[in-house]
Amino acid sequence: QSFGTYGPMRNGETAQYGSVPEISSFYVGFNMATIPKPVRQAFAYVANQEQLVQSVFKGRGKASYHFTPPSIYPGGANAYTQHAEQNWPYGYNQTQVEQARQVMEEAGYGPDNQFTVQWTQYQSPTWLEMAKLFRDQLSAAHIEMEIQQADFSTLLTRGRSGNLDAYTLGWIADWPAPDNFLQLLNPPQTLTSEPAPTSYINWTQENGSAAQQAEQAYAKVEDNQAPTDQAQQARNEAYIAIEEANWEDVGFLPIYHSLGERFWYDWVDIEMHGGMGGSRQAKNDVKIGERS
Repeated sequence: QSFGTYGPMRNGETAQYGSVPEISSFYVGFNMATIPKPVRQAFAYVANQEQLVQSVFKGRGKASYHFTPPSIYPGGANAYTQHAEQNWPYGYNQTQVEQARQVMEEAGYGPDNQFTVQWTQYQSPTWLEMAKLFRDQLSAAHIEMEIQQADFSTLLTRGRSGNLDAYTLGWIADWPAPDNFLQLLNPPQTLTSEPAPTSYINWTQENGSAAQQAEQAYAKVEDNQAPTDQAQQARNEAYIAIEEANWEDVGFLPIYHSLGERFWYDWVDIEMHGGMGGSRQAKNDVKIGERS
């Protein structure tokens, strides 16, 4: 956590300020039934997560390369960073347009055979700025990206019905453990033909060579729920296997882990929330004093 002040604001007041890294992940998801793997990989090649966090999100978050947030990643934040730096296949903190073009051309795409992607996102000028960056970079890799904005409920409804190509969403922890996140990358739970999919990527062995690896790894998690060191080690190995399977097939393209922020006046007595976010905080002890 970090604390300070913010202001003076337009009303002349200076507020107290607090921030905390949230246990969250924001990402671009791909309907793998409609978006071929080379296209998904091209997105990953052009994405420079650190640049996006700094230039688009103004530093208010942490670049992400795993879906599991750093604070709950097996081995913690240092292990998270080390694994990403050493193994991320698409250029760590790099924009690799040439590699994106190459993977597309190897799949048969070119100037006269471009692939069109419908990108659907939050109604947000920030995410729109990011979308335009992707669109401009991918145009050099034989991908034409059409941008559409939708309200949150419409985005979810279309996702559950399988009517999205590429989309933006996020997840904040219901409980602070990797399986709360990685259930969204368990292939059977991603199928929009099922009643209640946890994500909308339709990951199968037909559209992803690592789908079986991810499914088997999640089964290993479910089979090792005992509160023992041995079971924890088995789960940790499985968590990393799921992350690496997603790297291979690019169902989710991780973008950033959010920074939770709070602003309050001196006359408000409130604790800063933790990594689970302000929506999970009980506020029964908040006190409002005399305005100065």
